[in-house]
Amino acid sequence: MPKGFSSRAVDFTNRCILRKPGQRLGKEGIVELKNHEWFHDFDWNSLISMKMKSPLKPMTLDNIDYNINKTTFD
Repeated sequence: MPKGFSSRAVDFTNRCILRKPGQRLGKEGIVELKNHEWFHDFDWNSLISMKMKSPLKPMTLDNIDYNINKTTFD
């Protein structure tokens, strides 16, 4: 498990990348993905209505900045 990843995030990722498509999470549609425990407190309505604030806040005025060290997360 990568450092900083929750067990829910690891489970979600692993289930999405299974070799056999018929066993992957999401094979039954988007609702299956949205109902995964990793998203248990995710505000889907805020995302859909475009009212959700991004946790990624670039620290540059330039649209292109390849220095990933200039990014903060709240």
